[in-house]
Amino acid sequence: MLKKYIRQQMNILLRSIPDADLQRQGSSVAVKLRQHKWFQQSQRVAIYLSIPHEFPTVEILKVLLHPTSNKECFVPVITNDQMKMVLLKSWEDLRYNFKPNKWGILEPVDGRRPDSETDLDLIICPGLAFDCHNNRLGRGKGYYDRYLTDVSCKTVGICLKEQMIASVPVDSRDVKMDCVITG
Repeated sequence: MLKKYIRQQMNILLRSIPDADLQRQGSSVAVKLRQHKWFQQSQRVAIYLSIPHEFPTVEILKVLLHPTSNKECFVPVITNDQMKMVLLKSWEDLRYNFKPNKWGILEPVDGRRPDSETDLDLIICPGLAFDCHNNRLGRGKGYYDRYLTDVSCKTVGICLKEQMIASVPVDSRDVKMDCVITG
């Protein structure tokens, strides 16, 4: 299957990119995102907590969690095989109330419940690959695609320049991004 092959190749590629390059491109995307009108107009923003060998979100989180930010930051959690969003209040909240799940992704352990009625303005999405038509290839579990079918906010894919490919194979379950920002 083509999707599986691309995922394997992108995972190999991502592991080969030096940390300094990941951080440089992460900072570049954070600047571009901060200047984007959708980000500027958004008050309730969802973003993923990156893991090693994935596009780094720390620079964007610095903006969202800054004490003077007028934005609320939400992060995904997986509950009963469905993705939901929970409020991330601060760096201290992340440090003390989140622990790695079975995939190494930080999730809350303080008993907070996902907000089932979260009206988000913007969702910043991960992906292994994107193309110039804003198609996204995720890790294959479909969490984001299923979640995005039920929301009406803007979606932005963020990635390294190496993650842009000529064409992402898509099927009826795949949800296209509204835009992709690359390093």
